[in-house]
Parts: sequence; structure tokens; C-alpha cells
Amino acid sequence: MTLLTKSVPKILLALLFLSACFANLPVSQVEKQPQERNTSFISVPMNDPLLPQQTYLYETGIVKAWSITTGNPDLKVAIIDGEIKQRADLYATLTRLYSMDAPAIHATPIAGIIGAAQNNGIGMAGITKCQILSYVAQTTLDPLLGDFRIDAVERSFYQAVADGAQIINCSFGINSDLSVVRAAVFHATQRGVVVVAAVGNSGKEFRVYPAAYPSVISVGASYKGERADWSNHGKWVTTYAPGQGLLVETGEGNTLVTGTSYSTPIVTGIIALMLSQNPKLQSLEIKRILKETNDKRLFLNAYQAVKKARK
Repeated sequence: MTLLTKSVPKILLALLFLSACFANLPVSQVEKQPQERNTSFISVPMNDPLLPQQTYLYETGIVKAWSITTGNPDLKVAIIDGEIKQRADLYATLTRLYSMDAPAIHATPIAGIIGAAQNNGIGMAGITKCQILSYVAQTTLDPLLGDFRIDAVERSFYQAVADGAQIINCSFGINSDLSVVRAAVFHATQRGVVVVAAVGNSGKEFRVYPAAYPSVISVGASYKGERADWSNHGKWVTTYAPGQGLLVETGEGNTLVTGTSYSTPIVTGIIALMLSQNPKLQSLEIKRILKETNDKRLFLNAYQAVKKARK
């Protein structure tokens, strides 16, 4: 991890991850073999072979929300992250490279959770039909997972808005309120773009950015019906979504991932379903709906959120 210091030029600064992206946190023995769920009750046809093991789709009520909508294929979701390794059921309709050495281990599962092709008999089922826009801002400065260039993140926000993105997924975090990041987020949200961001994995009541900005949908992690003890938390967090032992495709095969980085695209996908029902919804309205439809512990309820969005 690269710490922020004033002595390093801006172009070389890297966002402090605060463990927001760890794909290899410990998972229990039970989670190593996710229990298959019965798909016969799903009201829309889905034949993706990994669907029964995508437990978060059931825990959050996404499979029930599909009875309302499976998404708008014209809606654009921007992912500011590393490289997305494209495969038969996952591709980005647009890619902009602001880093030439980005790893694929982080961005690819995130993109798959959001928008892997549904009902095509291959791999996993994405939460929503949409167009994936990829903005590559991650580097391999950290040999394990990488860090983010601040200049690349800044450019990504502005370009995503120019490219017509309606949602921006940010599975990263920083422990400082940097003016350039704040301005970029403000630019997006003022133009009607919904920004969704991870709160980090330090297990603390600690604000990270961009998640802590009032206009941003901030996402923590839950695990087996409780807030994950490694997830950051606090009254500033909008909602919590499953974040431990999630089965995903990486482009090299299937694996389990853990971290608020992967809770975040679950919420991004649900917001895409909400916008498919009501394209006029703004960030603060979406935040209100999510909070109103959360259970008492602030856990996500996708069906109620999508249902309320169409009113």
C-alpha cells in the first residue's frame, strides 16, 4: 500500500486502499463450498450454471427483484478500477486506459457481479443488463493487488460523465478528503450521475472517500446476516451488502472474493435496476430509498428498493 505524502508528485500519488479490495481475506470452511440455492422459483428464465451458488442474489432479494426488471441494456455503468478481462459472458463496451500496467484480479469480478450476461448458459449471472464502461486507473505499484493513481481517478470521473455514464462504481477508498477527488465527484453528482463507493475493510468507524461524501452511496459489507466485523461502519454508511466468500469468475476460472469492493458492485447493480424502472431518480433520492427499504440493521433489500423506485 502506498501512503499519501506531500513530497510525492501528484501524478504518482496512489489512493490508499484501506484494504477495500482484498480478494483473499479468510473465509470459513462452509464458504469454501457455497451452498447451492433452488432456482426453480425464479420468475424469469435464468440458465447460468453458477447462478445457484451466487448466494448474494438470494440474500439481498435480487432474484425477486428480477420479477420487476432484469435491467436496461442501454444504461451505462462506469467502473473506475483495473483491467476488465473480457470473456464470453462479460465485455466492456468502452475502455479508456489511464494506466498501462493495471491488474485484472480486482476489476473483473466487480464487472461480472454487475453485468455478466444473463441467461446465456455460461458462467455467472450479472445483476443487471447494462453497458459496462471501463476506466483503468489502477497500477501494479502494490505487487499483490495494486493501487490507484489520483490523476487517473480524477480523469476517469470527468470522462465517465462525458461518456454518458449513469452510475460510477468506486471499489476503492482513501483516508483523506482530497480536493481533486471531491471536485470530480461533485462534477458527476451535479450532472445526475450516481456514485457508489466502498467504505473499506479496516473494521473501524472511520470515514473514507469518496464513500463519505454526502452525495455518494456508501457500501459496507455483511456476512451471514450480520455486519462483517472487518467492514468499516458508522451512521454515514448508506447500506450493507454481502461481502465475504462470494463466488465469482475472474477470466481464469472461478474463485471466492471478500471485501467491501465486492459489496459495492452488488449495490451498483441494484441501483441500475432501480434506474431501469425510473431513470429520473437522483443520488439523494436513491440513497433515501435504500435507507427506507433497508432492514433495521441497514442490510440491503433489493426487491423493496426496486419496487419503491418505480412509484
